[in-house]
Amino acid sequence: MKIAYFVHLNMGPKSGVYKKILTQIDAWQELGNVARLFVVTKNKDVSSALNEIKKDNIEIFNYGKKVKGKYFDERILIFSQAGKHVIEWKPDIVYTRQDLYYPPLKRLYEVCRVVIEVNTNDNNEIWIENKIKWFYNKLTRNILFKRAAGLVFVSKEISNSPSYIKFKKPSIVISNSIDLSKFKSAPEKNPSDDIRFVFIGNNNCPWHGVDKIIFLAKKKKDWNFELIGVFPNDSKPSNVNYHGQKSRDAYESLIYRADVGIGTLALHRIKMNETSSLKIREYLAYGLPVIIGCKDTDFPNGADFILELPNTEKNVENSISLIQQFITKWKGKHVPRSEISHLDVKYKEENRIEFLKSIIK
Repeated sequence: MKIAYFVHLNMGPKSGVYKKILTQIDAWQELGNVARLFVVTKNKDVSSALNEIKKDNIEIFNYGKKVKGKYFDERILIFSQAGKHVIEWKPDIVYTRQDLYYPPLKRLYEVCRVVIEVNTNDNNEIWIENKIKWFYNKLTRNILFKRAAGLVFVSKEISNSPSYIKFKKPSIVISNSIDLSKFKSAPEKNPSDDIRFVFIGNNNCPWHGVDKIIFLAKKKKDWNFELIGVFPNDSKPSNVNYHGQKSRDAYESLIYRADVGIGTLALHRIKMNETSSLKIREYLAYGLPVIIGCKDTDFPNGADFILELPNTEKNVENSISLIQQFITKWKGKHVPRSEISHLDVKYKEENRIEFLKSIIK
């Protein structure tokens, strides 16, 4: 099968999304398919990182030159060029991540079978980010979804949303995965060592709940918190270390020192209750137990190594004693690899490939 992965990607090479896309492409090829990545980006770090890979199955289309009054026009031009390249490559199917509608893409959807990966409830998330963007998306999202050949959802909750069901497209739920072969469990810690949490995220996503982590840090000053991808604001408790954006090689030592990984704590802020967060899969791959404030698609009945807090605004504030008990139980222990084998990329991508084949048939 000849698969074109077309993606508008501005999240840098340190992001989970960037790593996920490259892992997917590699997995598709290992499964005997021909895959080519077409990336539209304004992020110079993305362009540089992809160029360093030096693979002939990656095409990069850059926009964002600072020409007064021409920024949007240039973006439309670049999307048009990228779409033409995809069509000329003549793929059996095109795979893409959900994004805003750009007029040049209409032709791509008319000529090719396009499957959209849906990673969030766009109506809720974009509303928080940008009201103008939300209004534009509301007016135009139907253009893409009506022409889509199929939909891949990363959670059951999103797949059950009326805003997607109404399109009546072939669909499947395939939650986020991780390449377990690239991770080694953290070394055993002495149970008497200090208590240390690790979090991977950023300040720009209020549903991550960084403010709740800061609240917990102020309440439990004998606990230490390592925040990766997060920059300090006005609140800087002495037991919180801010590390900003880092590559996995640079932050791996922080994870090795940690007792627990913290996941999404405020998904209620975008009116959702379930996710398959990439950061959770990374923590588990290192053997860390985790704390989350929502359901995880791959653990519908929970798990002993997951502390699932209520999906409410005061979930952390009302659960400090539960968190203490969880720490006491798991300190110095690792999550068995056998308990998370179903998260592996090979298993997930085999299912994705079978779905794409069914769309072609």
